[in-house]
Amino acid sequence: MDGRHTFTLGLWIASVGCLALLLVRGGPWLWPRLFPGLDDTMNSSEVVNTTMEPEMIAEELHRELARWGSQAGPEVDAIYLPRGKTPAELQSRLRAIPRLAGVDIYVTQVDDLLHRFRAFDGPRLLLSRDVRPWLPERPVVSPVDPPEIAFISRFLENDAEQLDRICGWKAPLAVALPPFAAHTVKAARRASRASKGVVLLVDPRDDLKEQLDAVPDASGVLLEQELPETLDPGPWLDPLGRAGLFLLDGRVEDGNQSLAVAASDRGVAYVKMATNLNGAGSEILARNLTVRRGYGFVVADGNEASTSLLRAFIEEVREEGYPMAFPSEVARMHGGDRVKALGEDVLR
Repeated sequence: MDGRHTFTLGLWIASVGCLALLLVRGGPWLWPRLFPGLDDTMNSSEVVNTTMEPEMIAEELHRELARWGSQAGPEVDAIYLPRGKTPAELQSRLRAIPRLAGVDIYVTQVDDLLHRFRAFDGPRLLLSRDVRPWLPERPVVSPVDPPEIAFISRFLENDAEQLDRICGWKAPLAVALPPFAAHTVKAARRASRASKGVVLLVDPRDDLKEQLDAVPDASGVLLEQELPETLDPGPWLDPLGRAGLFLLDGRVEDGNQSLAVAASDRGVAYVKMATNLNGAGSEILARNLTVRRGYGFVVADGNEASTSLLRAFIEEVREEGYPMAFPSEVARMHGGDRVKALGEDVLR
């Protein structure tokens, strides 16, 4: 009797030991198969909460920029690289920071000068910042092939005093007017009599032909609003091609070249705006983009402050060797440059 009890007790002890060993050794393998997704969810939540927060990424970004000696600029959320540092270096350095090992970091080019920093957790965008490289205040202007520059004063409201002031300048420039505003026809006639160009501020939601018919004196159009997603840019641009008018793209660059390609297909001279002149470093950006592209379109509002700023800037660039021309002339000279730069693969 005692022998049987002893054997039974030993068997139970051996069974419990084997079960414990099985749980220890096989538990990690068995758990995710019994409860698929639970462990991943817990781990993902833990990573997001501890290492994937935008505040933590911004902290590391600012710490690295401080090491580089980067200074704040006019745009609060923009990154201003110090002299000698490139966007590619910024991307490489941030990817090498151990604390950011779980973050996908990209610093990509947006337009001729602007880059953009973006940090992703998988498909989720955590942080985005514009990246501005260091720019010289007075870039070198080639005396052999200097870049042409054009000026446009935008009149959204009726300001006859500032319009008369601009029309009296001895400089080749144009005024931009909304097609259906009450002051547009009179202002366009005043500008034409003073040998100034006329540009239309077009709305992509409205029929383009109707907008052009409202102001027959226009030599081109300025587009500042994004195209509706459902709009086919080709047919919308057809009236420009038939009228022989240029298109000045004043939208924020997003890497989408569909409008430039459609303009090329329709024979429309397509050019990009350099900047909206408003102080806060916009003069530096205007000069550098003009030198980089080989041409520049500078737009300023038609109020008193912006008109004074525009006048001073015109005098400065004249002394610096930038040849000035009417917007229609600059568009005619450089309207195909951007499409050529897209490459054959994009145009196919």
